[in-house]
Amino acid sequence: MRKPEPGRGLVIEASCYQYAEDFIYVGAAAYQVNSKIMCCNAVGIFKSDTPGPVLGMEMQ
Repeated sequence: MRKPEPGRGLVIEASCYQYAEDFIYVGAAAYQVNSKIMCCNAVGIFKSDTPGPVLGMEMQ
């Protein structure tokens, strides 16, 4: 992993790697455009059949 270069775009790839009972497990990675070197990665666990946040609202 490395720090991304300023001014260049990022490509984000995310995928579900497991679905178990009521939970969805997701992995993600960010790459600089036209590069195979990862800038960062993340994992998340989400509860299925629940509403997500309303996007586009300003944070209060």
